[in-house]
Amino acid sequence: MAERDTLGKIQAVATIISTIAIPLVIAYFGWKVEEELSKQSVNKDYVEMALRILQENREEADKRLTRWATSIVDENSPMPLSTEARIKYEVGDLMIAQLAFPEPPDILMEPPEPPIPLGTEGSVTMEELLINVAGNYKVCRINDARLEHLQKWIKAMKDIYNKPSQTTKIIDVD
Repeated sequence: MAERDTLGKIQAVATIISTIAIPLVIAYFGWKVEEELSKQSVNKDYVEMALRILQENREEADKRLTRWATSIVDENSPMPLSTEARIKYEVGDLMIAQLAFPEPPDILMEPPEPPIPLGTEGSVTMEELLINVAGNYKVCRINDARLEHLQKWIKAMKDIYNKPSQTTKIIDVD
């Protein structure tokens, strides 16, 4: 019988504790959710304000304000600004793209030359076949050289653009 009384007392205490604890736990987690929603709402407002600043005429905008706006977008966006976009907004359109990535030479931008077709009239002689192979070999070498030099040019431009000292110089100009 003493065991029943002890068990009953434990059950009564547990009921009282759970009656008090459950609303407190619900209130705590509700408060945390509300706090996070409020924080997200404030961040959304800041991002909207920052985007308005970035969309304004950047020639009239204060550089420090523009830097602040790009930082706000970076911190509160699920996808931060690219380095190029950040530099464009922070420094302005100083033709950075033209300085960092000038247009490649026209010869490198020409489309590849098509292969020389082999005559389809009847049978082909060995001489015609060798001439065609030699001509197509020349076409392939020209196309390969253009591609190789275009790739070297792109890598050189990326190396120039990604040098920290030049990027720092561009950003620090005020």
